Amino acid sequence: MDLADGLGPDEAAVIAVLRNPDLIALRSSRGEAQAQVVAAGILPNPVLSGSFDHPFGVNSAGASNAWSVSLEMALKPFVARGAKRSAAKAGVTQIDLGIAWQEWVVAGQARLLVVRLGWLRRRLKLAREELDFQTHAADSMKKASVAGDQTIDQVGVQVAAVENVRRTVNELEQTELTSESDLIALLGEPNLERIQVETPQDPKLAGGSFPSVSECLTRRIDIRALRYGYRSQDEATRAAVLDQFPAVNVGISYQRDETPLSFVGAFVSVELPVFDRNQAQVASAEATRTRLMREYDARVIATRVDIDRLSRFSTLIAKQLPAVRAAIPSLEAIESKEQAAVAEGNLSQLEYQTVRAALLEQKLQEAALSQALAEARITATNSCGGTG
Repeated sequence: MDLADGLGPDEAAVIAVLRNPDLIALRSSRGEAQAQVVAAGILPNPVLSGSFDHPFGVNSAGASNAWSVSLEMALKPFVARGAKRSAAKAGVTQIDLGIAWQEWVVAGQARLLVVRLGWLRRRLKLAREELDFQTHAADSMKKASVAGDQTIDQVGVQVAAVENVRRTVNELEQTELTSESDLIALLGEPNLERIQVETPQDPKLAGGSFPSVSECLTRRIDIRALRYGYRSQDEATRAAVLDQFPAVNVGISYQRDETPLSFVGAFVSVELPVFDRNQAQVASAEATRTRLMREYDARVIATRVDIDRLSRFSTLIAKQLPAVRAAIPSLEAIESKEQAAVAEGNLSQLEYQTVRAALLEQKLQEAALSQALAEARITATNSCGGTG
């Protein structure tokens, strides 16, 4: 990355994905999900039992020591093992896609903040240049007023113009500081005090077409993650249903009594599902599955609304911007003539300031609309991107 000309949108996206502390913490969650896959595939250990009885007392003469050994295995874990493993694997995929989506969101936010910061500084430069001009003019008029060459009402108009521009500068400086602080935090650079960004380019009015909603739904990583989340919960629900199967333990045993006679046999123990038939777990799993389905539907609807809103907003700005740009040259020509007329004493300061303020407002509006169009297109990319 070449940062000599300032931080660009794509450069900021790369740095944010690598350095953002929230993403670094989020990536560690994958290990927990992977551990759940391992846990879901582990079968219970067989149980080895043994006993020893030593006869004693008046009737124990000639009796042998009695002992027994048995090996027991629970069968119930085998029933739901496949469903639990499938649920855990789908959960890992969901987490992977969720992490990828958060990386995409952070990268997109970094791009947006770089573009926003560049346009804010461009607008701020216009306002500061105007503030310098108006302040210098006010100082000159104050000196002329002392000498009797300017009236007090003309000086008042000029001072009012200075304060109006100063208010604009103050508001833009506050917004710039907030945006820069957000970008510094996003990049994981808490000790950084200033960020130089690339000078923004005027957005093209043509182009910038938006993808279709169906394409967005296919590309959105978070929606794919929700699909895997639903699949995982569907398998978890199936596992809960399978867990209704009664607990069955089987085993073999060998024992010798005091006579001594030896016995070899097998045994089965079955849990009777009279009260607990895993109803709570099944109900909880089904409720979670329903919630995930509703979340998926809500995310799809929100995506449709976002793309439609951004598309209409961009179209509107692209229509408004040419008229605002076209008015600037004519206002500049009028302002230049009126400035000369004021110097010759043929025009009042109030009339001149009206045109001068309108010119500044037009330039700031042009920059603000350009910023809005650029941000809308980046937001559309963020909202409809992330192929994973």
